[in-house]
Amino acid sequence: MSKQQVRLASLLLEEAFGDQVEAVGTYLLKNGGSNLGEISKGTGLQINKVKKCLVVLIQHQLALFEPHSSGKYVLYSVSVESVQLRGRFPRYILASRELYGQIGELICEYILHQGRTLMSQCINRVAERLEVTLGAAPAEVSKVVKTKFVGMVEGQYLTRVKPPSTESALGQVNSGDSARTPIFGKFELPSSLTAIKYTGNKRKRDEEDPGNQPSSKRAKK
Repeated sequence: MSKQQVRLASLLLEEAFGDQVEAVGTYLLKNGGSNLGEISKGTGLQINKVKKCLVVLIQHQLALFEPHSSGKYVLYSVSVESVQLRGRFPRYILASRELYGQIGELICEYILHQGRTLMSQCINRVAERLEVTLGAAPAEVSKVVKTKFVGMVEGQYLTRVKPPSTESALGQVNSGDSARTPIFGKFELPSSLTAIKYTGNKRKRDEEDPGNQPSSKRAKK
């Protein structure tokens, strides 16, 4: 990877998560697979702060981890390609609005901000934002948001988070961290965002079946 790629990735990390996460991310970009002690020494951050930074990076699909061949510790690394994808977030949000309407846009924004989230958390937060705008009953709004969320999953715009390959590795990240963040059963945007390829087909289906149109468009009729 070039120095320019590392520099761009560092700027994106700092803008999104602050200087400590940027320091950990940049160290891993430059040095590759490293354990907690090496990261702490290389960044000057305490172990507990390094762990919190790694949780953020893993939560947002930016860091990878795997046990060392000895099985005594875990190695962490950061994908420069995944970090650079953050520069495309506005495009992702626009695509979600074109495919799934205003509700789809809000769902996409929330998940991009969280990295990965429970379906119930996303539905509740988006419904809260829509209740004021639409002036509808909370239960009714939540039902509409849930239907849209399920549609985005079926359309492969959202995917369920896969469990980590090793529980011990996850334990290395969360050990001693009071703010543990379980990731099982959560959803995220796929890293390749393959659903964008289906834009044309989706629009064609919407034209043929009004029931597939975004709720914001149906409401105007």
